Amino acid sequence: MSDGDLSYDRSLLGVEHHAGTFHVTGEMIAAFAHATGEAGEQGPAAPPTFCNAFTADITRPDIGLEFGDTGFVAGQAIEFGAAVRPGDTLDATVTLRNVYAKTGRSGKMAFAVWET
Repeated sequence: MSDGDLSYDRSLLGVEHHAGTFHVTGEMIAAFAHATGEAGEQGPAAPPTFCNAFTADITRPDIGLEFGDTGFVAGQAIEFGAAVRPGDTLDATVTLRNVYAKTGRSGKMAFAVWET
C-alpha cells in the first residue's frame, strides 16, 4: 500500500487549527504531580508532562481517513518550552503533519501525525 492509496482530506495537511483553551489551577497541578509521583519536585510550576492531561479534551479536525475503524496513540514526543503555573491559560492548536501507510506484523496500518 502506498501513501497515494490512502483516502483523506489532503487540504488539511499543514493547516493549523484551534484545538482548545485550558485554564490551569494549582489544584490541577497538584493532582497531576501526585498521580505521577512528581509531587513537590517542581514547586509551583507543573511537571513537564502536565500538558498530557489535556490531550483527551483536544479536538482535531476530521480528515476523513478511510482506513479501518480502530485508532490509538502510536507514540508521542514532548518539548518543554516554558513553565506552566497556576493561573495560566493554555491555548492549544493542532496541525496535521503527515499521513502515511505502513505494513507491520499485524498487517496494513495508516498513521496520521499531528503536532499539538
